[in-house]
Amino acid sequence: MKMRQLYWGIVLTLFGFIALASTMGWLRGISVWALIGPYFFIVLGLWFLLRPVLFKNEKLEAETYSVALEEAKEATIKLEHGAGRLTLHAGAEPGKLLTGTFAGGVDPKLSREGNKITLALKSHLDVVAVLPPVPGESGFEWDMALTNTIPLNIELESGASESKLDLTDLQVKDLSIETGASSTSVKLPARAGFTKVKVESGAASVDLRIPEGVAARIKVDSAIASNTIDTARFPIKGKGYQSPDYETAKNKIDINVETGVGSITIK
Repeated sequence: MKMRQLYWGIVLTLFGFIALASTMGWLRGISVWALIGPYFFIVLGLWFLLRPVLFKNEKLEAETYSVALEEAKEATIKLEHGAGRLTLHAGAEPGKLLTGTFAGGVDPKLSREGNKITLALKSHLDVVAVLPPVPGESGFEWDMALTNTIPLNIELESGASESKLDLTDLQVKDLSIETGASSTSVKLPARAGFTKVKVESGAASVDLRIPEGVAARIKVDSAIASNTIDTARFPIKGKGYQSPDYETAKNKIDINVETGVGSITIK
């Protein structure tokens, strides 16, 4: 049974009952639209209760995808990932910008302008993909390797997912992360010169690891989030944190974090 078939089966059945009850006069004084909110909570509950049983033998098919580097000297990679797991690291095949496997498929958009590449990768649209994966399931699982031969700009938008980015050996110049109820772990570049990092998160857990020998300037704007900053390496300076040798360091990272009710760890 396909996930979207089950979803629309539930949707049509429930709204069929609601429409019938309204026609028969059983819902006098009750707004049908007022039932939509409770409906979503019911569907979410059914999702967690029934998915492990209904889909225990169903696996998302994995696609392989790669992009040739050709004459590119710079690349921007935009990732839109839904519920599931995302892993990103160095190690693309020689002559490739990216090589990877994508459970559940991927919709790529590639453009080349001069010696610059812009690549956008998006999960296949599936209505229930917006719902979080059941504990123990991987959902849309992406595993990507990138080239370390050219400068990269990476933009990540994720939903209810687990993201692990190991950028240690990559030349990432600009990293942008926008995430919701997720867990995101990032090992930042060790030898990229200057890297700019921007993180916007909601009820998320974000863990940023800065390699030894790399300086950092950090600004965190949080609501009621829990923040853990290694002040031994990055002492408080003004309204943020900064390595003593930031201005003269060969490799350094500028980090700007805006978060809501999650947790931020920077070490």
